[in-house]
Amino acid sequence: MIDDNIEDDDAVFMQPYGESSPRNVTILDLLNPTIPRVSREKRTDRLDICKQCPEYRANVQCSICNCMMPLKTWLKDAECPIGKWGSE
Repeated sequence: MIDDNIEDDDAVFMQPYGESSPRNVTILDLLNPTIPRVSREKRTDRLDICKQCPEYRANVQCSICNCMMPLKTWLKDAECPIGKWGSE
């Protein structure tokens, strides 16, 4: 059953697995070895950008998308929710 009270932005997280886009990378993408990753250098560059952002909190989480950035920055199709870095 789908909750009719779900906001449009929340629906992104309700999409079926496999419908990846920069807006809806999921924790399942991290567990799937077939999902493309970026190089260690690219991941470090992305995470360094996050660490300078005022939205980066508790040394791990983005306050905008609530993602754990040390993990999300590995995913090739991931993007910063405020456009500081994009998918590769």
